[in-house]
Amino acid sequence: MYPKDGETLDVYVKRCRLALKLTQSAMARKININTQSLGKIEFGCKGNNSI
Repeated sequence: MYPKDGETLDVYVKRCRLALKLTQSAMARKININTQSLGKIEFGCKGNNSI
């Protein structure tokens, strides 16, 4: 699965996760990050780059 033209990282990550039918917790475990970090990525947290 590739990003669509103009698609931001947050939208792309969430679209991929949903296509795989994974919860945030399950996806976070698969990619070895904590759930809060995945949430920050998906929701496009601004201002704090310390993920």
